[in-house]
Amino acid sequence: MTLKNTRDLSNEEVPSQERREKNPRFDAKNLIRILEVSSDIVCICRDGVITDVNSVAINLLGAGVEEGIVGKPFADFLASEYSTAIDDFIDILAQEDDPFPAKLIALDGNEIGVNINLFKAREINGEYAVILARDVTHQVRMSEAIHRSEARYRKLVNNALDLICTCNNGKINYINEAGIAMLGINNSSEVIGRHIADIFHPDYYEIFTENLNYLVSEDTLFPTRLIRSDSTYLDVEVDVNIFDISASNLMIEARDITEHNQAVEALYQANKNLEKRVEERTRELTEEINLRKEVEEKLRHTATHDGLTGLPNRGLFIDRIHSALARGKRENEKFALLFIDLDGFKAINDTLGHEAGDKLLIEAANRISAHIRETDTAARFGGDEFVILLSDISGQASVKLFAEKISEYLSAPYPIGTAQGEISASIGISLYPDDASESDPLLQAADEAMYRVKKEGRNGFRFASEEVPD
Repeated sequence: MTLKNTRDLSNEEVPSQERREKNPRFDAKNLIRILEVSSDIVCICRDGVITDVNSVAINLLGAGVEEGIVGKPFADFLASEYSTAIDDFIDILAQEDDPFPAKLIALDGNEIGVNINLFKAREINGEYAVILARDVTHQVRMSEAIHRSEARYRKLVNNALDLICTCNNGKINYINEAGIAMLGINNSSEVIGRHIADIFHPDYYEIFTENLNYLVSEDTLFPTRLIRSDSTYLDVEVDVNIFDISASNLMIEARDITEHNQAVEALYQANKNLEKRVEERTRELTEEINLRKEVEEKLRHTATHDGLTGLPNRGLFIDRIHSALARGKRENEKFALLFIDLDGFKAINDTLGHEAGDKLLIEAANRISAHIRETDTAARFGGDEFVILLSDISGQASVKLFAEKISEYLSAPYPIGTAQGEISASIGISLYPDDASESDPLLQAADEAMYRVKKEGRNGFRFASEEVPD
């Protein structure tokens, strides 16, 4: 199909004023005034000859002058490579639903890249047509610049270590040498024309079919799996970007991370960034997000709690003291620290073994946890030493009552296998703000009071503020 210049109608009679008055349906000027709101070139043609134009057409095609445009065949403004492409330009355009890409040459010789649509104007007689030409010169120049640098770009991409491919509307139209090697195929023809989702694990089919454009806006890489030609998988991190001026042209870069994944759990962890974004779309990804939260919670718990007893460790306990200090200074609250050492633990550990000793420590931790409030904190400081923070106390009397009870609970026999472990507890107590107003002095005061109990015979408690007997 060749596009030839339409017959020269520039000298034919254009619709006269008399004819327009006889045909009330012909109102091109009114139509042009309506179309003046458009930022596109608008030309009304009869038999391919321009009869009316809007101001955008005058400015772009006629350099601001209407003379030389009206009365001239529209095809005369087509660049030479288009003017001989179709026998009947107007009729062919009338049958097209999609915009026709072309180049127009203005009267001053300026070249304009456009997308053309044509509509039959029934309101101004069926033999008239409205041509809308959208200026896409900037986009065309950008596209041409991309094509000119294609050779250099291909060399750079082919030397890359990662898989790089481009696709249009989801269909692969290029893949580099690294991608061919990663997929285990012989040449690019094995994937060219296939949908991008075909080279990824089926679990991610919905993402690469329905959500591919959504991934362009993401700032981080996301993990997935490539399918090799031998049906094995490669764990990869993928980045998706717009390739050129068309949002349907995308570039996908996939980096092999197989060696970094030591276990399935590690892969789950790496997948979570993407799973958070699509958890509402698939049930499977939602379940993986919940798994990640569970693992992260376990990791946080491990970092802040004693591995044997499950109680908070020293670091978390110090944080709780700091919070209690801030609350005490802000709300004038009092609190107490109880430093506990298990009397007789070393003898049980030495005679019955470390396993028995561990069971005794776990039982002691359970007894302590069972007899404190939710607002209190108990921690294991190491060995057979425990510390309790009693928050929002009324005074020394309430702390004394608690110390008596916890001493009784900890001194009760411990069933350890077939044996009974007999221990007691030495407890030192410091009070905020009576004994100190900072964490380290409070802990030191409670620790020293505990050692005074040890020195005085063990199995008891003492406040840091009590007078030391002579």
